[in-house]
Amino acid sequence: MRSSFRKANVWPVGAFLNTRVQAVTIAQKYNGGGFNGVVQPLGIQPQAAPVEKSTLWVDLNFEYQAGLTGALLGYRVFTSDDDKTFRLLKTLPASARVIRDSSPTLTPGQKVYYYIQAFNSTQQSDSPVVNTTPLDSFTVTNMGPTNHSKGVSVTPTLSWTFDKKVGDYRKTFVLVNDYPSLGSYCFWGSALCGDVTEDANNVYVDDGSSKALSVDGLKYSVLFNENKKAVLPALEAFHSYTFDVSAAAYSKDGKAISIAQDYYNVFYPVLAGCNFGGPVCEGQLSTFTTGDGSN
Repeated sequence: MRSSFRKANVWPVGAFLNTRVQAVTIAQKYNGGGFNGVVQPLGIQPQAAPVEKSTLWVDLNFEYQAGLTGALLGYRVFTSDDDKTFRLLKTLPASARVIRDSSPTLTPGQKVYYYIQAFNSTQQSDSPVVNTTPLDSFTVTNMGPTNHSKGVSVTPTLSWTFDKKVGDYRKTFVLVNDYPSLGSYCFWGSALCGDVTEDANNVYVDDGSSKALSVDGLKYSVLFNENKKAVLPALEAFHSYTFDVSAAAYSKDGKAISIAQDYYNVFYPVLAGCNFGGPVCEGQLSTFTTGDGSN
């Protein structure tokens, strides 16, 4: 049954609009200041984790159309594991519009339900019930060319491997940066230069829509500059580059995401930290040097 706070309304008392929920799993566990100094909704830091080194929380976003007779005092947030028995999760001020649930009980694969209740001294109005099923964490384990390799082709096949597949599909941004040489900085893909749109950053999805993407079990690969968007048709000879990927898994309904690594905040842009500016401070990348250009 719903919480005893939920009562029948005598007259219209407003409405919740566009109530949304998303479970977010990060492959690395945050140390120290939670979100590394980023302003968090109501100061809540994520604590739940599917494994020791990862972090899991649920975001609730909503809009409320005023209608209570009298000043709105705040919101009550209720949660349930079965959509039958709801318990009070927290009470928030009237200014709140984003809620973060970082309960240690959150579990990958286990559906969780929420509703929000606006209240004043005499009335309350409930949002629709929303739900999400958090995803497990996963990581990128290998990159090709391997880190510090030499004599690499100027038109290499770039590859990466996941430790496991989670979610209904995976999305990967593939980037080659002219780093540490610092020539044309964003050589293939522009996230390092501030453009995090998908079209600019070579996004490849393993749902069959990315024809250039090759998938062999857990190993993924794509030919450099297959979309003809690189600064030059081929890499320069005897030159150093950095190849990295941002990778995330999604549920089909879009209500859960799991981020393996994301140096440039393309999957969850409200986070910051790390020398590369992304929410995941660890991960795989490859700095390599090309050969004489004969291959």
